[in-house]
Amino acid sequence: MKKALLIAASALAAFAMAAPASADSVSVGGTVPEQCSISGATLIDFGVLANDGTAPTQNNAYTAYCNVQFVFSFGSLNGRLINTSVIDGTIGDETGPGNYNDSDDFYAALDYTVGGLLSTAVMPAGVTIEVPDVQEPVATSVSLPFATIPLSSGYLTAGTYQDTFTITLTAQGL
Repeated sequence: MKKALLIAASALAAFAMAAPASADSVSVGGTVPEQCSISGATLIDFGVLANDGTAPTQNNAYTAYCNVQFVFSFGSLNGRLINTSVIDGTIGDETGPGNYNDSDDFYAALDYTVGGLLSTAVMPAGVTIEVPDVQEPVATSVSLPFATIPLSSGYLTAGTYQDTFTITLTAQGL
């Protein structure tokens, strides 16, 4: 027993003589930057349009990634396909198919739709339409069908019909 007490006292003395403890803390972490991107084909080609604007629907695959809440918006430069081969000022009214040079039979513009994004056939030129709800983070692929809206009467003038359609994902921050 004396031996056990002697060992315990020696151990206690060793602790008492030990140098004071020293500690250091380090923060560990990192940052993930906000990222939003969308990519897809850069050309939707309806091919040869029929005289009334009929054309096969064209699908465009998009890859969307946003690691933070975001707002989704889209817009059309011209609000429709316009004939780039005609002289400016001869296309006609902004809304709906434009009468070419005030003709009753010929048109130099053609409406189109994109997937379920456009609820109406006619979209204002140069206006960005924002989907009202803030979207949650996403990493997905989606296919959007682009389709022409054929004329109910009349004919398209010969030429190349074009528009620029833009989809935007805008990060809403943390």
